[in-house]
Amino acid sequence: MNATSRFEPQMKRAFWFTCLVVVAGALSPQGPEQVTVVLSDKLVHAGAFFVLSIFGLKAYPTHTLRIIVLLTCVGAGIEIAQGFTSTRSQEWEDLVADALGIGLGMGFIRLTRG
Repeated sequence: MNATSRFEPQMKRAFWFTCLVVVAGALSPQGPEQVTVVLSDKLVHAGAFFVLSIFGLKAYPTHTLRIIVLLTCVGAGIEIAQGFTSTRSQEWEDLVADALGIGLGMGFIRLTRG
């Protein structure tokens, strides 16, 4: 058993737990004191999806396309759901930041695989 397969169950748990945390955080009520600067909001989106893509691609190394599609759908779903909340706003630029994070995560995985 190689090191990657030995840690796959932990990576799968980390991936799904992180997905839940990201979705819950994106849909939780936002008070006026939590309003962020636009750039920092986009960095949060890109960073979250960067981490999600790394966890997802490590957890499911033979399902790259599925992970990319899943994460893109999660990002789009978050934006759609935020349109139905009273304290969040639907911003398609956030989906662009999510896609950037996914792309950076893919690049990171490719660089570290050698």
